Amino acid sequence: VVVLVLVLGCAGRGGNGNTTTGTGGVTSGAGGAAAAAGAGGNATGGAGASAGGSGGATSDAGATVAYRIDPPDPCYDQFFATGCMDGVATSTCGGRCTVANACSPPESPNKSALPKTFVCPRFMLSSDEMLQAAADDTRANSWGDPANPPFNYAVGGHDPDTGGLDAQPSSCCQCYQLVFETPESGSPQPPGLPIPKPLILQSINTSAGGGKNFDVFMGAGGYGAFNACVNDPSFGGTTQFGSFMYSSFPGLNPNNGGVKFMDFDECKDSTKGTVTVASLQSTACQSRISGLCAQAQAISSSAVTATTQRSCLMSNQLASLYHQNWQVRARKVECPEALTRVTGCRLQPAGLPAPDPTVQTAAAADATFKTGYGTTTMQDCCKPTCSWSDDVAGMGLSPSGPWRAFYSCDANGTPFTAPAAP
Repeated sequence: VVVLVLVLGCAGRGGNGNTTTGTGGVTSGAGGAAAAAGAGGNATGGAGASAGGSGGATSDAGATVAYRIDPPDPCYDQFFATGCMDGVATSTCGGRCTVANACSPPESPNKSALPKTFVCPRFMLSSDEMLQAAADDTRANSWGDPANPPFNYAVGGHDPDTGGLDAQPSSCCQCYQLVFETPESGSPQPPGLPIPKPLILQSINTSAGGGKNFDVFMGAGGYGAFNACVNDPSFGGTTQFGSFMYSSFPGLNPNNGGVKFMDFDECKDSTKGTVTVASLQSTACQSRISGLCAQAQAISSSAVTATTQRSCLMSNQLASLYHQNWQVRARKVECPEALTRVTGCRLQPAGLPAPDPTVQTAAAADATFKTGYGTTTMQDCCKPTCSWSDDVAGMGLSPSGPWRAFYSCDANGTPFTAPAAP
């Protein structure tokens, strides 16, 4: 059997207008059904039926957020499924051996007949799942008040920074503690605005703008070199892949960082032309931001719509100004357990330090936090590099059992999970 694998990544670097392509493979085929959302849900159909998770965590307010689901479906995380024979229904994955990235170009073989896989909206900054996981890890590790965790959780693109933060040839599934320092060099943002809360970021994509950069995944964060969010004719025709997650999307998204408070006159002081605390909190500014964020409308999922709009809004608020390019200090850390249950990828312990909740500012960071790093922003909806187990274990990393790659999702934002044990 000759297997054609087209290598294509989906790194978006919207924050400063640059775009890069990743190193993940794009393949085609593979059956299976999406996992049912929520506790104990099941889905069957196709080759490789999937089962929903065993329930979520209870927040301090009493609400249940079901983010603890079964591991990623191996039929959906390999370039070519091990033990599969094309067209042989009794073989692994029912004989459908490959799966397509939603950003597969039109020339991919048999593209029209293949299921498409996307990045999962549950990974988005300020999603219910990310917020709940941060609260649960805060409780489990005695980091402080679970109602106000010391970190926000995120995923993002990060190239391996050999000789700096990273030793491996891949950054997939590694975690980093980012402490925000100042706006990027040359930014018109005055230093009087508050810095965001530190992030614990897990690397989901490679080729994201260099090893000194972290490309944070958030609602309307800016397209990268590819786009499976919406059929946007203004994006140079490269969106014509045929599969999209949204029916409409903020029109300011391509290549400029998406919906970013720094870009709007309504958010600037009329006399100084810069953003201030008062101008950012003004009705005019927040109406401009909320109106743009509301343009994110998922094709058939109210949950994806709500998650995207909230992420877009929250990243432009005074207490969480992540939708800006920042200079940060960074340290590689062991991934918190609940974060990996949201993402699906967990590496074997490597003797790294745990996240330090006492380091909230650059002034509190010791020499283990490296300088010279920065953040940008992105949302392009493509299946990311690190959703391919081939790009995790294949680059010398050691996944923990079945938690070997990030989940990939269908167009409704539902993760593909491993079939339930018989």
